[in-house]
Amino acid sequence: MSVGGGTREARTIRRPAWRARVAIGTFVGVEIYAFAYWWHVGRFQWFYADEWDYLSTRTAWNFNDMFRPHHGHWTTLPIMQYRLLYQLFGLNHFDPYRFVVLALYLAAAALLLAVMWRAGVHPWIAASAATLFALFGAGYDNIINPFQVTFTGALVAGLTMLILTDHDRPFSRRDVFGLVAGLVALMMSGFGVVTVMIMGIAVLARRGWRMMIELVGPLAAIYLVWFLAIGHDDGVTQAGSISQIGSIVSGGLRNAFRVMAFDTWFAWPLVLLLVGGFVLAARQRTRAGWGQLSVPLAMLVGTVLLLASVASDHADVLGAKGEGFPRQSRYVSLLAALSIPALAVAADAFTRAWKWLLPLAMAMFLFAIPHNLSSARATARIKQPLFAGTRLAVEIVPRSPTAYDVPRDLHPDILTAEDLTVGWLLGALERGKIPSPGPMTPTNLGKADFRLSFLQESGTPPRARCPLMARPLVIKMDKGDVLYFQDQPLLLQPASHLHMYPGMVFVPEDGNAIRAVRDVPRLKVLPYRRANPPRVCSPPQG
Repeated sequence: MSVGGGTREARTIRRPAWRARVAIGTFVGVEIYAFAYWWHVGRFQWFYADEWDYLSTRTAWNFNDMFRPHHGHWTTLPIMQYRLLYQLFGLNHFDPYRFVVLALYLAAAALLLAVMWRAGVHPWIAASAATLFALFGAGYDNIINPFQVTFTGALVAGLTMLILTDHDRPFSRRDVFGLVAGLVALMMSGFGVVTVMIMGIAVLARRGWRMMIELVGPLAAIYLVWFLAIGHDDGVTQAGSISQIGSIVSGGLRNAFRVMAFDTWFAWPLVLLLVGGFVLAARQRTRAGWGQLSVPLAMLVGTVLLLASVASDHADVLGAKGEGFPRQSRYVSLLAALSIPALAVAADAFTRAWKWLLPLAMAMFLFAIPHNLSSARATARIKQPLFAGTRLAVEIVPRSPTAYDVPRDLHPDILTAEDLTVGWLLGALERGKIPSPGPMTPTNLGKADFRLSFLQESGTPPRARCPLMARPLVIKMDKGDVLYFQDQPLLLQPASHLHMYPGMVFVPEDGNAIRAVRDVPRLKVLPYRRANPPRVCSPPQG
């Protein structure tokens, strides 16, 4: 039996129109400021890591390229977006890629405001909570990194789906549009699956199980067809244990509340406010009004679903206990988005009982913003050298004469552009898709030639177990020499005046042998992580 929210209840909780207009107008100003702020903070960003899969290994006219999963995610729409922007702008202009993800992120903040408004939250509390998300620096990646259109786009489509399906009427055209939004979410990333599950919970609570089946069923069937046809080729890597999943879920939620509350000391009061506020909200509202709480409650349950799904699918990436996972920016951002409406409902319940608490309720959401903005600026400064190094490598490598003499499948920047090959760079340069670095100085030529000196492959080391690397080495490698390594990543740098940050990083999972394809008179061999040195076999002496 469905628990519905009647229109009479909706009228009784609606605030004066002028108050809502002022609050929304203020939030529009916040959105404009947020756009300018994040645009400035992200000015040093450039193509990085996963983006090279969409840029260099996919083509728009190939069905497999369009629908093949990216690390288990169905990302057809982001792939189409990248292919379109690449055809229009190549790598010469990065701003169009930045614009898409930032516009979607601010749209998500506006949709969160709509979710809270529909739940009957006080306009100023809703605007304050949405402001926290618009300026949520702890979610840096989903705001700044264009590749995170996969998550941010799925969030926008998922929130749209939740709003469209949040009503009491029979199946209608509005639900059809909701299904379209749900399909868009599924085709953005695996987070789209979580949003469909959230929608199912919300519809079940408000409209009953039959309507839930009508809405969730078609989306589940479409996703299942994709998964069985092509998606299973890159799915679960290693299932996590129950204890590991529980540890990651609890750790992720603790960290998300800590970030939203600025400090651990304030996180627990925030949790208590959430629980007490929902109890109070349930007492304040009539039975008909409970339906308005279905979406915020379902989104709160979605935080657990999100953490559990990723933890169960990627245990090998997250480690034995998944300690680093709860602090990953892209997931902290999603957890905040899913938690904020429920927090706003809880805060609103207290202000209904005690109106003088309104300023405190607003301050609760605004308090952590300065720290979040500072954290984002610090993150941008840390990542800036990596972006600059990747851009320089892309610009100079195909312009070196050496690029025509090495294997076309050689990877010149394995750390930040794993999918990038010399062959693709040469083709992109011929089509005018790569920006100019200016004059090719001897220093840039030297850096390009160093990146073009090593080919990673699999091989058999001269002994079963290589000795642990006790100290950094300075060696030479003649063309054809092979350096074997095991267990941990290895770092190669020029042993000369050339400064390359961080250098050439090789991971043993991609091949345990590094073969020189040209003479390298002097190079430094170091552990990529000092605390975890690799095992190295028979380096050439120099």
